[in-house]
Amino acid sequence: ILFSVKAKEVKFKENTLYRWVFYFVMMQTLFYTSLVVTSFVSFFFMPNLGDELIANISFMFTVSFFFALSIHLFWNQNILRKLKYFSHIADETIVNNSAFKDLQHITSLVYREKIFTEPENNIDGISKKIGISKSELSTLINTEYSSFSTWINDIKIDYSIELIQNSYLKNHSVVALAQECGFKSKNTFYRAFKRKTGLTPIAFLNNLKITANINQKKLP
Repeated sequence: ILFSVKAKEVKFKENTLYRWVFYFVMMQTLFYTSLVVTSFVSFFFMPNLGDELIANISFMFTVSFFFALSIHLFWNQNILRKLKYFSHIADETIVNNSAFKDLQHITSLVYREKIFTEPENNIDGISKKIGISKSELSTLINTEYSSFSTWINDIKIDYSIELIQNSYLKNHSVVALAQECGFKSKNTFYRAFKRKTGLTPIAFLNNLKITANINQKKLP
């Protein structure tokens, strides 16, 4: 496990987390080995101790192990937050690394996992999240878009269109829609939306209603 592809990926991205996992595995191995040795010695060399003492020894080793683990995690709570490197996104990066040379695949992943709605939705945060370098991501984006902002805003607008089509504006404001899609500015959202659709969000919604009414009238 410690020398697997996933472990090497963790070691490269977060050496502190890797060292913690390494020591955790070593501690677990030590406790398990001690338990086996104790049981072996008790069984062959001290048979008079009985099964009850062996069970108590096993219990003491188990409690001691998890007590030590709990204390360590209490004083190193940031370790748990760093376990994000074991997420399915990281797995997909390792397994399908060649696919991450394709902007369409990256765009689909960013949209599907809603990475653009996270606080760090800039090029640094997204490249780190999906597991490729900032320069690689920038190069891929520049093959089809004028800038990172244009690319990420297009993804956000696609999501806003999906929400509008699912009646999001029935119970929410346009500002709420912008924030839901990862925009920090209402004006930026309006500009990006109009650039992609040629309409404002409200005008786009009205067009949907008109189209729905026309289609309804055509029904027998």
